[in-house]
Amino acid sequence: MRSLHLLALIFAVLLSPVSATIKPLSLTPGTAGLGFKEVVFTSDQVNANDPSVLWKVSGAPLGIPMGNTGKYVGKPTTPGNFTLSVFVYVKVGGRLVLKDSTTIKHTINATTPPTINGSFTLPSA
Repeated sequence: MRSLHLLALIFAVLLSPVSATIKPLSLTPGTAGLGFKEVVFTSDQVNANDPSVLWKVSGAPLGIPMGNTGKYVGKPTTPGNFTLSVFVYVKVGGRLVLKDSTTIKHTINATTPPTINGSFTLPSA
């Protein structure tokens, strides 16, 4: 009878919803045309060094891809407000099992093109 109770407890723990957190929860604004500081996403549901872990993002601005290891870095090409959906999966056999996901707002500001003020001529090149 004790083993039946133990199995029921293990089954309940395995099926209970576990609150997972992907970090960071927000991103600093970037600037179109300039490099964006690398962000490495993590989750309390997976071991970041496990080669079976796979990160994906949708809704990211052009120029900032997310690598399979959760690295989000690049040179954004388009300004605007973006809503990123970040997902972390674990490979189990030939399948991907979703472990955690979140939504993050990300702003990319426009750059102001440089201007030259004054009336002068440049030397021939």
